[in-house]
Amino acid sequence: MDSVWDLGLDIIRAIQTIECKPLTLLAFIIHYGFNAPVYMLIMTYLFWCRDKKSGFFASFSLILCSFINDSIKNILKVPRPYIRDPSVGRGATESSYSTPSGHSASAASFFPVTAAAHSEWKRIWRILLSVLLPLIVAASRLYLGVHYPTDVLAGLILGYIVSAGFLMFGNRIYDLISKLRPSLALLIAALISFAFNAITKQNVLMSGLFMGICAGEVLMNKNGGFNPSAGTKKQKILRYLLGLLIMGTIYLGGKLLSPGEESAYYHIIRFIRYGLCGFVGTFLCPLIFIKLKLGEATDNL
Repeated sequence: MDSVWDLGLDIIRAIQTIECKPLTLLAFIIHYGFNAPVYMLIMTYLFWCRDKKSGFFASFSLILCSFINDSIKNILKVPRPYIRDPSVGRGATESSYSTPSGHSASAASFFPVTAAAHSEWKRIWRILLSVLLPLIVAASRLYLGVHYPTDVLAGLILGYIVSAGFLMFGNRIYDLISKLRPSLALLIAALISFAFNAITKQNVLMSGLFMGICAGEVLMNKNGGFNPSAGTKKQKILRYLLGLLIMGTIYLGGKLLSPGEESAYYHIIRFIRYGLCGFVGTFLCPLIFIKLKLGEATDNL
């Protein structure tokens, strides 16, 4: 594998010959921006203003891909390019291993499903969102020297496989789950979340988000459900802004109160914080929208 990584370093150096301030700024925006909070902004839009199924497919595609990606990282344990050759580093660092690229996998798992939820868009815009954006994300990882070309290729392949699976079989899975008793659905979600934590102990934010989304949706359905497609454009804008205010308060407040990574309670608090965000997003916020006449209840979809 040394020869593959050496070739990868040569490709990274070739890419970095076009280095300039605008590209560096874009790469760092992607590095810091394309993480859980930004994906949660889009998830909440789908859950609150678009289509509940699309919200589930996009969020669960991202979450599943993240777990698979982290599991592979921990098995292969490939060091980052900038560790092998510090000269390719551009100041961006990661605490995890290199292969596959998490940023690339996440983009390829999430954005195709999001694009599919907007069937009224022109085809070119859906292609740009589902294909070009993940490629830009992947290229930025090479530009910063945080991934080898094989990393981003593996990440893109993994992400597209997962998103394709949800696009092809998501409706069947959703219909099957919706027929389960609430208690059984919650038990299955808890077991999956526990299994994810056991496999990738460092990725508790995704397992927490998964558990919170499932718990919130089960409880919301018991209370009449929520129809995100209903309402005027003004109502959707108002409920989205109100929801972001509520979610932002919980997310940032929890982050300020959370202990540092050196604490023995760091991971459990992080799990609870993201679980609370998922629960608030799928239960508390829709309930508030309905109470304030910014949304409508509906039967389970």
